[in-house]
Amino acid sequence: MARRRKPPFPWPNSSYPSLEETLAAKRKKNGAVRCAPLRATCRWIKFIFRCLEILGKPKAFDIYAPDPEKAAILAECKVGPLTAASRTAVSQWKAPPVLTVASDQEQIQISGANFMKCALGLMMVFFRDFFHRLHNDFATAMSKAGFMPIFFAAIVILNLGYGPYQTAGWWHAMLAEAAELAQKAKPNNPALVKLWPWIQRSMAASSPGAAAASSGGVAAREDFLKGLDSESCNNMKSGKVALGKWMSFPEAYLAHKAFFAKRAFILLNYVVDKKHASSIVDIEASVAKHTFAAKEAEKKSKAKELQNAKQKIEDFKNRATHHLCMATQLLLDPDIMRGMAAISLGVHAIYKWFMDGMRNIKGPDSCAAFSQAWATFSWLEPLKKTMLCLEDSAGLEEIGLTMSFGSTMLDTITERDATVLYEDARARLYHSYIVNLTQEISGSMSWWTSHYPGKMAAALSETTAFEALQTLKKDCEAWWYSKDTPWPAPRYMH
Repeated sequence: MARRRKPPFPWPNSSYPSLEETLAAKRKKNGAVRCAPLRATCRWIKFIFRCLEILGKPKAFDIYAPDPEKAAILAECKVGPLTAASRTAVSQWKAPPVLTVASDQEQIQISGANFMKCALGLMMVFFRDFFHRLHNDFATAMSKAGFMPIFFAAIVILNLGYGPYQTAGWWHAMLAEAAELAQKAKPNNPALVKLWPWIQRSMAASSPGAAAASSGGVAAREDFLKGLDSESCNNMKSGKVALGKWMSFPEAYLAHKAFFAKRAFILLNYVVDKKHASSIVDIEASVAKHTFAAKEAEKKSKAKELQNAKQKIEDFKNRATHHLCMATQLLLDPDIMRGMAAISLGVHAIYKWFMDGMRNIKGPDSCAAFSQAWATFSWLEPLKKTMLCLEDSAGLEEIGLTMSFGSTMLDTITERDATVLYEDARARLYHSYIVNLTQEISGSMSWWTSHYPGKMAAALSETTAFEALQTLKKDCEAWWYSKDTPWPAPRYMH
């Protein structure tokens, strides 16, 4: 017989409260939570307060509070012609102190800025970090299109040189394996024969003159082995991919792109030499052979007291082995490699524009020029180039979305053929990625261009200054009019 659980504290009349009473108490509690700023937000506001004190502003927030006398002057400015007294007051009035805060886009900073503006009533301007926002748009577009599993697989492949456990042990091991293969490997090496078409395409793409040299059979493979050195693995620590590192994937992929085929050959031989797999067939087909995931789940179900030091060491070894074999399997998966190429190709124009902006902002003048360019819709150019990726025949061929076939095949292939359905699904996935990428970034940049303070950047150019100031005047008039309306007046103009 099931026993009824006792309440955590005694209720009146020894009975449970009614549903209405519980919901009312919960609403009251939630209301109290909403009224009080979060603890993390308070810490951020105190941090800003302390920074102002360090900068020599002992009154800190007091100097950014609105001045009632100046507010009265503004009230006369908005109703029409100024009186002689008002004109005199305005001519002697210096610009009021405004607190300008530029920070990341985390909710702590946004909530803190809103609390400082609305609850404390400070005169302040809050600049969000739009480079971070562009990075978030890139991640959102990948997620919507369904590319996130491939992105996580790319992290395993591209970050392999840092492992295991940030020791770079695999990087040194692959450098040694490359040197050994250059001296001892034969042209009939099973892994080399298996990967030779991929190696040829990679060599032809990196250096057009290498295509003719690698067109032969055994002789070409011998030349390849003689020239095999640490170059294919030397840049494995040139870029680390992380979810929180801005545009880290395109940067790392471009640095590693030319060496994936050679690296797969070296890594596959290393895994076989270390007896982690018996052959290339084993590493490709036996995905479920490494049962570390099951062992990890079993380990978590046991008490920590039962795990001695030896067991923990073995678990770490098994985990490292599993990670290495998984990276090899992912590197040999053509769908993963084509997906990585598709992500990089789609974001290439935006990544170049992003990095140019990061490099060029070195002072007030370059920052003003950059902001003025954004305010005049210069960000549309990389978005146009992004959409043109859908018509880039060379890029589509690189990611495997174009193929050559004879006219006789048209009579044998139908739209319900498995190959056709598969290729259509891949094409729709890539199209969805490009459309989502353009949509997310255009939405963010439109917000920046059409809202203050970014909207004011257009006044920095002589060609657009007059129009920008006219727009500011109209927006101020609309804002003043809205504040005089009977419904709740807005506190700030956006």
